[in-house]
Amino acid sequence: MPARAAGRARAAARWPVAALAIGAAAGGATVALGWAVDLAVATFYAHERLVWLLPAAGLATYGLYRILRLPFSLGTSDVIEAARASRPVPRALAPAIFLGTCCTLLCGGSVGKEAAALQLGGSISSWLGPLLGLRDEGLQETCIMCGMAAALSAVLLAPVAAAVFTVEVMHRRLAHPARLAAPALSALVAFAVARAAGARLVSPAAAALDMAGASPLAIVALGVAAAVVAGAFCVALRVLRRSVARLDSVPLVIVVGGAAVSMLLGFTDLAPYGGTGAAQIDAALAGAALPPEAFLAKAALTLLVLAAGFKGGEIMPVLCVGACLGSTFAAASGLDGASFAALGMVALFAGCSNCPLASVALGAELFGLAAAPACALAAACAFACSYRCSLYQSAVIAWTPRGLLHDLVTKTARRSWN
Repeated sequence: MPARAAGRARAAARWPVAALAIGAAAGGATVALGWAVDLAVATFYAHERLVWLLPAAGLATYGLYRILRLPFSLGTSDVIEAARASRPVPRALAPAIFLGTCCTLLCGGSVGKEAAALQLGGSISSWLGPLLGLRDEGLQETCIMCGMAAALSAVLLAPVAAAVFTVEVMHRRLAHPARLAAPALSALVAFAVARAAGARLVSPAAAALDMAGASPLAIVALGVAAAVVAGAFCVALRVLRRSVARLDSVPLVIVVGGAAVSMLLGFTDLAPYGGTGAAQIDAALAGAALPPEAFLAKAALTLLVLAAGFKGGEIMPVLCVGACLGSTFAAASGLDGASFAALGMVALFAGCSNCPLASVALGAELFGLAAAPACALAAACAFACSYRCSLYQSAVIAWTPRGLLHDLVTKTARRSWN
């Protein structure tokens, strides 16, 4: 018994060191990803003819995954499932998703870096864990959670939201407080690394938005609208991916999908909607008037790029679509565009991720604690109306309100009889 207790004490002592190391490593790698992504996007906007190379960029990424012996379909949901099953994430995924995301954005693909950062963090933490003495298979889940929380914290600059997201997206009951404390510590370290590097997601002026005067009815209406858009986006992406999978030829899908996106961006005025969407977010949060169809254009381009298999994240485009939706909603209703753009970001993220608590935390960290009540109302409405859809299969909730009520009544009746 003393030996077993001593072993547990040593294992517990390793967690703070491991969380610090994973946070620093994943945070540093994510900052490097952010710099590379910013350079790729700036290069594309300076040379928009690069859009015609999008199919070639997709084929190059496919070749890279083949060389590294990685399934080309490997994505964020697979990393989450690996954590849930306490399986290691392939080490080669880190350079693959890093380079693949940059290739997509260099040629104008509508993707982000957040979900790519989640994969990067999961891969790095899965490699670092055993080096730090955490070799037990049962510890893989917490190691990967640390990496995911650190990466998301560094890219969103929201450590609380990142830590909550890693728990919420996996829908797992925590067996020990360390399962949340360790990712939270990694998220804080990565946040410090990103802040020291000068990273940002939104302009500092966004933290001064005044949402106190926003009408609750208008917020509820925006939440419902965000739920409709989130449900349509998730369902459309799932249907498109299933449809292209029937072709049984990844290179063909990449070429056809990449050519379609290239023509849309090259022959129309949709080129500004390529890239991460950071420009639209900044404009919406500054109160600038955006075209009414902006959210539809960004959503459609993102669907085409992701369905064709191009690498990159979906979180930043979702935030961009939410900001554009909120701006359009405010313009149609005569409301403050900046405030409702912020609420649209929170609401659509809650609807697409099925992570309302993380969404509220994200809103409070980005837009200030005073915005938390409005963010909570928007996120709750969006989540309540779209909880059966999610970008991540692990976050899809199986129960329904009717089933939950039936179980509650049944259990209450059984207790009263006993």
